Amino acid sequence: MTFPLDLHGDYTLKMGERMRLRFVADLFNVGNQTRLLFVNTFTQLNGGAPNPDYLKPQTAPFAYPYQTPFNARLAVKFEF
Repeated sequence: MTFPLDLHGDYTLKMGERMRLRFVADLFNVGNQTRLLFVNTFTQLNGGAPNPDYLKPQTAPFAYPYQTPFNARLAVKFEF
């Protein structure tokens, strides 16, 4: 099982009756886990030969078979 911790936070400043300024922070995979998600489960190749990549990271349809590393998204919104 994989369970990355994602957090969201925002803070709003009122700038009059109708205007607001919002600060937003989204944090993804806070623990920076890098577990393997996709493993090659084919035991044989075409023709019955043993697969040398069995139980190794499967990169054929996936560019990055591990969890995405920590990243953050910060934003400032002006609402009127």
